[in-house]
Order: sequence, then C-alpha cells, then structure tokens
Amino acid sequence: MEISSVFSDIESYKDKYVDFLCDICSFEARAYDIDEINRLNDFVTAFAEKEGFSVTRIKMDKCADFLTVDLNTGNEKGCAFLAHTDTVHKKG
Repeated sequence: MEISSVFSDIESYKDKYVDFLCDICSFEARAYDIDEINRLNDFVTAFAEKEGFSVTRIKMDKCADFLTVDLNTGNEKGCAFLAHTDTVHKKG
C-alpha cells in the first residue's frame, strides 16, 4: 500500500471523527456523576458498534462502567489508546 493512499484514507474519515470528538466533549460528567458518565459510555458504545468495532462494557458497583473498544478484533498486534470520560469542570 502506498503511503499516499494511507493519508487519503485518513483524510476521508476526518470529518466523522472530528464530529465524534466534538460530541463527546459536550458531555459534562464529573468523576462522581456516574449516570452522566454512563450516558457518555452509551454514546461511545453506539458509535463504536456502528463502526464495526467490538465493545466490552464492565459494570462497576461504585463508579461508572469501564469500556474497552477493540478496533482490530482477533489480531495479535495492535496498540492501546487510553482515555478517561470525566471532566474537572462543574456542569454549565
């Protein structure tokens, strides 16, 4: 595969993923706002599954659920991207 085609593929997805990032940044979920963080988890899960990714959601008792999203299911090699879903700012 030519490197130019890799960059062309990346460019073709840019708008969709920038929109996704803007959408998730609109959630106002502090660390102890379990319901709001799980609402964000619902949003991320729906987006990831629509993209064909594998999502595992682990229910937690005292905090929001934990998500893993596998973009490359079944392959031995890959990379990890970690993120948190809470914010330090109060709502509003």
